[in-house]
Amino acid sequence: MSFLSRWWGSPSPRDTKETNPTPPTDSQPSQTPPPPTPSNTETSNNQITNKPRINNNLKLLLGGAVFFGLSLIVTKRSLARRRMAAMPSYYTSAPLHQPRVNGPLEAFEALNIATINVLSLAMMGVGGTLYALDINSMDDLRRFVRSGMGIEGKTEQDAEEELEEWVASVLERKERKNRERRSENEGDKGR
Repeated sequence: MSFLSRWWGSPSPRDTKETNPTPPTDSQPSQTPPPPTPSNTETSNNQITNKPRINNNLKLLLGGAVFFGLSLIVTKRSLARRRMAAMPSYYTSAPLHQPRVNGPLEAFEALNIATINVLSLAMMGVGGTLYALDINSMDDLRRFVRSGMGIEGKTEQDAEEELEEWVASVLERKERKNRERRSENEGDKGR
């Protein structure tokens, strides 16, 4: 009985008699738990919120692997069903065996199975690539791309200004070439 009372959290009258045979008096303080202090509450909240989480890239990789496994099972069942439909019954002669075939429905099913297989493989590939490159969020992806472009330490505004200067120089070069062509064409027409 004491096990159940401890399990359910409310002590039975018999359990209180066993643990505290004399009733509390003014000389004996009652045994109540101390109120929670802020440090205890913070610790318990941190324990709750600081659970280890699975990274998004690993979730994508594992989800793709599970999805790919399921798509392989669907493919295997479909192929087995087709093989069984193509076999004649035991007492049927081969020339008389004509399995029912619905071309559009079979083509639609084949397209669906191929799409599922490709999407699950792509999902697993993207998850594996992100896991290998240690990219877990859009911020990580931006940091990776910026480090590859050589603008890692620059702010977005600096990068945009540099890009604008580059585009302006390219357009200026293109305009200069167009002017040179026009002047050459005008010189050739005058002759």
